[in-house]
Amino acid sequence: MSAALLNLAMALSFILFAASLMLGFVHRVSFWPLLFRSIMVLLVSSVALIAFFRFFNVVLAQFLAQRVMEHRRATEAAALNEEDQS
Repeated sequence: MSAALLNLAMALSFILFAASLMLGFVHRVSFWPLLFRSIMVLLVSSVALIAFFRFFNVVLAQFLAQRVMEHRRATEAAALNEEDQS
């Protein structure tokens, strides 16, 4: 998986961690259960996002490869048409 997608997954996970921690403080949850819950949010969200981005990376690569092949075929067909007309 590309490093950019891994960094994005970790950044989003840390944002969810911070949001979970802040919400716990707002609702006056005791510190240790709050910290444990926030760490679980961090771990589960990072695993889920990494899995999603790994799947997304494969789908994106296949889509781009298909588009490149279509563009190459169209360019070759246009070149053949120009040669036939000349």
